[in-house]
Amino acid sequence: MIGAPDGTVLLNPTGNPGMASGGTGDVLTGMVGAFLARGLDAGDALVSAVYLHGLAGDVAAERHGQESLIAGDVIEALPRRSGGFVAVTSLIAATPEHTAQAGEALGRTLKRRAMWSRSTANFGAGKTCFVQGLVRGLGVTTHATSPTFVLVNQYRGRLPVHHVDAYRTASLAELMDLRLLDLFGGDGVTLLEWAERAEPLLPARAIRVRIDGLGDEPRG
Repeated sequence: MIGAPDGTVLLNPTGNPGMASGGTGDVLTGMVGAFLARGLDAGDALVSAVYLHGLAGDVAAERHGQESLIAGDVIEALPRRSGGFVAVTSLIAATPEHTAQAGEALGRTLKRRAMWSRSTANFGAGKTCFVQGLVRGLGVTTHATSPTFVLVNQYRGRLPVHHVDAYRTASLAELMDLRLLDLFGGDGVTLLEWAERAEPLLPARAIRVRIDGLGDEPRG
C-alpha cells in the first residue's frame, strides 16, 4: 500500500509474504533511489519501484518458494537491460504511402512478445500512417485508428496486437492500471506511443522508432 501526502492511497498488486525477510526492504530502497536518479518525481519513483520490486519477488517465489526467499533472489529476478550494441536504421519517406510501407515492412518481422515504442514526435509527423502499415504487416485487416482517447486499441492479426497511447496519462501508476506490463509479457505485439512516459517499464527488447517531419515535409 502506498500513501501520498494528498491522501491518495494505491494498493500494489504484486509481492508475496515470502518477501518479509531481511534485506528485501534495502533492495526496494535502492530501486527508489535509482528511479529518482533517473529524474522521476518522488511519486512515480515510488510506484514504479514498489510494483517492480513485488513483481521480482513473485518471480523469485516461483523459482525458489516463498519459505526460502532471500533478498538476493529478488535482486536476481529483477529485469535487466542489455548493454550490447543497438542497431539503428534511418530512412526518408517522401509520402504517406512510403511511411505506411516502412511500417508494414517492420510489422512483417515482429514476433510474439515484440514491443514497439515511439518516442515523442510532432503531431502530423506521420505516426498514424506508420502504425496503419505496421498492423497491416502483422496481418490485421481492420483499419487502425489512434487510441488517444480510449488509451488502448486491440486488433487481431497473425498475433494479438495491443496499441497503447500514453499521451493522456499523467503518471506511471495510470499506465500500470492499463496492465501495461501484462501486455509486454503476453503473447502478442504491443505498440506504445509517447513511450518516454513509460521509460522505466520498457523491456530491453523494445524496438524504438522516432518519426520526424510535418505536413508536406519528408518523414525521417
